Amino acid sequence: MTDALVISSPPSAPAAPQHPVFAAARTPPPLHGDVGVRRFFIMNASATIFPLVAGIVLFGWRAAVTVALVVAGAGIGLMVWRRIGLRGSRVSTARGIWMALLLALALPAHLASYSYPEAPTSGWIWPMLPAAGLALAFLLWLFAGLGSGRVHPVPVIYLLIVICFQNMLIPHFVLHRQHIVTGNLIDAAPPQRLSPGETAPVRKEPWTAFTLGAARDAVYLSPASERLVTFTTGRQTPARAALSLEELLRDYMPPLEDLIVGGQPTPIGVGSAVAVIMGGLFMLRRGLIDFRVPLLIFIAAILALITLPIPVAVRENTQYWQSLALHKGVGWEVATTFVSYELMAGPLLFVAFYLASAPGVRPLTRRGRTVYALLLGVIAAALQLYLDVSYGAYLALLIAGLFTPLFDRVFKPRPLV
Repeated sequence: MTDALVISSPPSAPAAPQHPVFAAARTPPPLHGDVGVRRFFIMNASATIFPLVAGIVLFGWRAAVTVALVVAGAGIGLMVWRRIGLRGSRVSTARGIWMALLLALALPAHLASYSYPEAPTSGWIWPMLPAAGLALAFLLWLFAGLGSGRVHPVPVIYLLIVICFQNMLIPHFVLHRQHIVTGNLIDAAPPQRLSPGETAPVRKEPWTAFTLGAARDAVYLSPASERLVTFTTGRQTPARAALSLEELLRDYMPPLEDLIVGGQPTPIGVGSAVAVIMGGLFMLRRGLIDFRVPLLIFIAAILALITLPIPVAVRENTQYWQSLALHKGVGWEVATTFVSYELMAGPLLFVAFYLASAPGVRPLTRRGRTVYALLLGVIAAALQLYLDVSYGAYLALLIAGLFTPLFDRVFKPRPLV
């Protein structure tokens, strides 16, 4: 897959007389290798099948309804905005649907309901899904189509939802293994009441081997991302005299298998790390993304997670902050496990494969992409540790994308002769 899109000239013999400016705007510009823009976005959308199917399996029919409502809202918005001005004629429907799929995968499935247990509001919840699709369509029109800006629209809309409805985006539900696909995601027992800052122990039996113990379709759990950020930001209140990082991973974190295969409350597209990686490998195989971008993002994030200081131990009134690479009391086994949780519990894998590698966001040159990916990985790791695991990677993508024009100017393509 090449880096740039090539705009073709208008057809030499159009079926009907047409102003040449509008004809050029409405003709889909082909990519090198005779791969059209529409086909390019259709191939990208095909890669979302892997996390989408995994999300429907783990979170049931409400996941499918969530995706349908977001895509429907975006479709209606595209029908309206594509008719407004020359800018509207430059908005690609295929790209809009692809962006709507990505946005839907970033949202939790419990939003496809009127309400749910422990909901922070008594109002209807599901209207925010088509509203998000409508807002995405407007943003695509504002950005005037492909390649018009370095800001990815999906993180913009997602972070806007976080600002307005952050408490409603926290996932708490996952289906029991006996009720996958067809189960009601919000049919779960109420959660255990805890004191502020207290973390409840979790079952260590993997979801793939867990036997249903109640007549409910789903289970209410505290997401792994919340448990991690409560500890790394220093807001953890130990139930005993002290709580170390090793004890947190051993007693209070879910099995790592539940994040790799599936079985923890997460957004739809992040429920199974295996599915996200399979989709990324599909795009790599078809040449849709540059392998350097996700690879360097992961390397930079891992190094930053090991290097940046975190509270390796928490006492009643004292916290001991230290880098995992320098702390002699934390072994490499604990450090590796902690890094694995940080990578799997948040959307970093999803962002690296599906969002950060987009042609309109990444730099044009290889050297520029290298610096861009390393910067994104470091920023994402810092934001996950000190801000929030659930949306740190999205904010890091927006910040790194702002430097893309600078990287394109600094790392100019070298002439062939």
